[in-house]
Amino acid sequence: MVAPDNPYAYALSDPIDFKDITGLITLQARLMAAIATGNAAALRDLIATESLSESQEALAESTLVRLSQTAQQIIAQECKGSVNREFPSELLETTLEDIYPLKSQGDDAAIKALKLLNDGRFKK
Repeated sequence: MVAPDNPYAYALSDPIDFKDITGLITLQARLMAAIATGNAAALRDLIATESLSESQEALAESTLVRLSQTAQQIIAQECKGSVNREFPSELLETTLEDIYPLKSQGDDAAIKALKLLNDGRFKK
């Protein structure tokens, strides 16, 4: 059997952003992909157009709340103060919704910021 030239053709060669041109992906997988990539627009769309369960809708809405917060707000609520020594200062007043696209563009500061915000060593 010969392997296909592009095993990610179903995702338009972009499996990270999880495009599903065939529409075969489950609603739960679409929700989780939107959360994992910080895609607020996709979350809003899922809430507006899909029949989410109560728990799925609550998860989507709580994720949207977090995405609308600045890095500084998240640090104050969730992280030890020691994260401030390493956190990129230029992104402190930036929302997560704005940091995720920077990360996908390869911005080193955004990559570091998201890694630090999710690093268990810095959680309260």
